[in-house]
Amino acid sequence: MNRDKQRERCRKYYWNNVEEQRKRVLSNYHKWREDPKRSQRLAEINRKAKARQRYGVEDREIILKRFNYACANCGKTPSRPMIHHIDNRGRKVDGISKPNNDSKNLMVVCPGCHLAHHRWGHELKVNR
Repeated sequence: MNRDKQRERCRKYYWNNVEEQRKRVLSNYHKWREDPKRSQRLAEINRKAKARQRYGVEDREIILKRFNYACANCGKTPSRPMIHHIDNRGRKVDGISKPNNDSKNLMVVCPGCHLAHHRWGHELKVNR
């Protein structure tokens, strides 16, 4: 078999598979669009996303300014400061989502100190 025939066979095989894939994706998309429970699912996703929000951008800026954009533990000024919940109630406690977002409970830490605290149990101390 010469090369031209071989290329043509490969080209036909490739484009046939592309068309089949395209049809499959479109059929799944249309099934999803026509799903009667779609709006309920989207509402549930949005509700969960809102529940995950911990504190607003304004609150974050206030906390960063209070700590002068520096880590409360080591004093470094990180490029990406993180907000840490002092009582460790940031997301879920015993399976219940009730974060304590009081400004007195939040502190600025660098990623290194935050990782050391959560991974290896190092204690964070406020050095101000």
